Amino acid sequence: IFFRVTVPMAQCAMWSYGGGVGGRLSPVGAYGAPLSPGASPRMTRTVAYVPEHRQPHNSALVRTWNELDSYQEQLSINAVSSGSAMYTAVAANLPQIATNQLHARQTFVEAATNSLPGPSYTGPQISFPLTSAMLQSLLQHYAADTGVPLHSSHLCSILTQARVHFAKCPRVTRTATLSGSHKRLVVVGDLHGQLQDLLTIFIENGFPGPTGPQYLFNGDLVDRGEMGVELVTLVLAYKIVYPDCVHINRGNHESVYMNMAYGFMDEVTEKFGGTQMFTLFTRVWNLLPLATVIDDFAFVVHGGLFRT
Repeated sequence: IFFRVTVPMAQCAMWSYGGGVGGRLSPVGAYGAPLSPGASPRMTRTVAYVPEHRQPHNSALVRTWNELDSYQEQLSINAVSSGSAMYTAVAANLPQIATNQLHARQTFVEAATNSLPGPSYTGPQISFPLTSAMLQSLLQHYAADTGVPLHSSHLCSILTQARVHFAKCPRVTRTATLSGSHKRLVVVGDLHGQLQDLLTIFIENGFPGPTGPQYLFNGDLVDRGEMGVELVTLVLAYKIVYPDCVHINRGNHESVYMNMAYGFMDEVTEKFGGTQMFTLFTRVWNLLPLATVIDDFAFVVHGGLFRT
C-alpha cells in the first residue's frame, strides 16, 4: 500500500508512507522525483518514507506500473463512454424510469430510517444532530474492525445529512490556512477503501476538529479496498460534525460506472443487501465539489482540468 499525504501552504510537508520496516526518509518531489532546489518558498519540505526492500532499483519499474494503471483507468473511461451512448439511446424512457427510481428510493429510505436497531445490534448508536461523542464512538467501532456494519437507519441518516450539506456547497470550494484557526491543512490523495490508511493519517497528523488540522480529501475514497463503506461514512460523519474542518473533492471513482467496475457497488450490496443503499451513495457523489482553492494560491483537483 502506498499513499501520499500533503500539508500545503504555511506548514507544507508531503509524506509518502510505505508498509514494512527498515525504510529511510528522503526528500522527494511529485511521483518520487528529487526535490528541486528552486521549489516554492511556500512549500517548506517534502519527505517520503519507502522501505529499503521496496525501493525500485530502476525507475522503469515505476513508469511501467504507472502506465499499466493509467491504461486500466482508460479502459474504464472508455466503458463509461459506451454507457453514455446507451443512456442516450433510452432517453425517451428516462422520465418514467426516474419516477420509478424516486418512488423506490423514498420507500427504502423511509423504511430504513424508521427501522430501529434490534437487541442483537452491537454497533454504535447514532442520532441527529450528530455529536463529537457519537463520532468518537463510530471511529472506535470502525477501528476495532468487528465486522458489524453500521445499522442501515444510521447510515441512511448520515448520507441524507451529507447530501443536504453538499447541495448547498459550490462546485469549487475555497478555504484558508493563513488565518491561524487551524494548525495546518492536510491534503489526502486516493484512499480507495483502505480504512487503516485513513486511521494512520489521522494518528500521524491529528484528527479533524477546530483545534486540529483541516483535511482535504482529493477524491477516490472508495473502490478496490474492502472498507470503502466504513471509510467514506467516517469522512462524511466528520464533515457533518466539523463542516469547516473537512473538505472533499470528487474523484473519478465517485461515480456509478467506476463503482460498478471496481467493486464499491458489490461491497455496499454485500453489506446491506440490494442496490438502494448504493444509490444513496451515488446521490452524494453527484453533489461533491470538483475542486478546492487554498488561500487563493493553490488549486487542488483530482484528475486535472477538463479537456473541453
